[in-house]
Amino acid sequence: MDDKLIQTRIIHKHAQENDWDDATLVPLQSELLIYDSDENHNFPRFKLGDGTSLAKDLPFLLTNPVFVGTTEEYNTANAAGLVPIGTIVILTDDEDNSTTNSGGSSPILGQGVLGLMILG
Repeated sequence: MDDKLIQTRIIHKHAQENDWDDATLVPLQSELLIYDSDENHNFPRFKLGDGTSLAKDLPFLLTNPVFVGTTEEYNTANAAGLVPIGTIVILTDDEDNSTTNSGGSSPILGQGVLGLMILG
């Protein structure tokens, strides 16, 4: 059987938490659900279906918001109050690479990544 290339775009199910809590949807195994930002969370959250549980009963994949950007972008966002406590922060290369090692990356996290921290 020959492979076929199908070009398409997929939009995953997404809604705010109160909508998911009212839903009677049982997501299929590995079906992605996106909890949109709302008045209680200024970041999206994610769940994967298990084929048997209601959406509201599934655990979140990652309960911490994630910030990815340069040190300068982080400092600007943090000063504006956009980086809440508990955020996982992934810092990417600065323009001058002043905070990277000689290779311009973290030896653990890979090329282009300065470091990882969790604000607590």
